[in-house]
Amino acid sequence: MSDASESSSSSSPAELPAESLPAEALEDLENAVEVLEYRGMLRQISDALGARFERAVEFLPDIAQDKVEEVTNASLKAALNVAVKTMDKKSEAASWDLSHKLAGAAVGMVGGAFGLPSALVELPLSTTVMLRSVADIARANGEDLTKLETRLECLNVFALGGGIPEGGAEKADDGYDSAYFATRIVLAQEIGAATKSIAAKGLADDAAQPVVKFLSKIAARYGITVSEKMAAMAVPILGAAAGAAINVAFTSHFQSVARAHFSVRRLEREHGRALVEREYLRLAKKLNA
Repeated sequence: MSDASESSSSSSPAELPAESLPAEALEDLENAVEVLEYRGMLRQISDALGARFERAVEFLPDIAQDKVEEVTNASLKAALNVAVKTMDKKSEAASWDLSHKLAGAAVGMVGGAFGLPSALVELPLSTTVMLRSVADIARANGEDLTKLETRLECLNVFALGGGIPEGGAEKADDGYDSAYFATRIVLAQEIGAATKSIAAKGLADDAAQPVVKFLSKIAARYGITVSEKMAAMAVPILGAAAGAAINVAFTSHFQSVARAHFSVRRLEREHGRALVEREYLRLAKKLNA
């Protein structure tokens, strides 16, 4: 038998290198993992405000929590209306992150100047501004916003950028190595059901069970981050400048999550979900080691 034949026969498929992503794609994925698995809204606000934030986070009264939840739900309903009716228009290929940050800062100045009451009033507008930014980022990553499901996927970013609801993650998280993929699994069915309901009935019946369930899943996570923001904006003495800084951090946080999420989805389209998920989990374990 020739040397070549011996070499060929001695190399079993198990010994061959596993399929991997190209270097550029792997770098994009690693950046996404760092954001989606180790993000921190509190840290961003703390960086923006410094020591003042440590006092602010203890200021939000318990009685305000119900109001925050109410306004969070109203903000998501308003965002859903925007997503369904006005987000399918074409625009520039690149996302306009800075423009949306400036818009968020302007809105945040009002909230910061007058404390919690005005912060609650400006939340629906802040949420809509962020949704527009998320849609821009999605489009820049090759998403088709003419599809209703894609527009609802933009709303999903508010859940991916939020925290874990009180009581822990859903059962789908059990034994799963990625908070990001676990959340996607939980919400995928809700997005599909809400898409079918809205496509069939529109938003005339916004109390339709699939739509309500979809929004409640998002609100459970988004509300955690909103509470962190409201705690920081609850003290009027922080002022308009601090309010602007908080909203810039708030907007930047969800822009980062959107870039990471839609980057992962782009890589899945280009290289297949199974490979991207496998590499994502490997990188997540590596960064957590």
